[in-house]
Amino acid sequence: MPLTLTPPKDRPLFQVPRRVRFGDCDPAGIVYYPRYLDLLNSVIEDWWTHIGLSWHEELPRRGLFTPLSHLETQFLRPSRMGDELVATLWLEALQRSSIRLNLLLSGPDEGQERLVARVRQVCVDRRTQAPCLWPEDAHALLAAWRRTPGS
Repeated sequence: MPLTLTPPKDRPLFQVPRRVRFGDCDPAGIVYYPRYLDLLNSVIEDWWTHIGLSWHEELPRRGLFTPLSHLETQFLRPSRMGDELVATLWLEALQRSSIRLNLLLSGPDEGQERLVARVRQVCVDRRTQAPCLWPEDAHALLAAWRRTPGS
């Protein structure tokens, strides 16, 4: 079943550019699929920092981390070395101890989607290695990414 994702017009979007590098490509000259996953992870990491819950500082300070529990991707078109991609991320769902993020990688030409992905991350206590509830302030930050801009 095709994974079709369209960025919502009624929610905050996080967008960052990503250039395809030589080391991202396989001998055929296109992005090697595991490198796409590295790229997606870097976008997610940047988003966490953007909202104030850095993986490097804030989450570890709280004794939390956010591993993936689900990843669904669809590769739509190849990307080549030098392509300037735009990554768009939005928060699709916020649960008591998890979130679902949607990501879209687009090429430099209008409508040139390269990859779509749906990711589920779980809030986990580092000490017990078990899922836990989002801290109240973290939940509020995440909830802000589910609201209509300006509301």
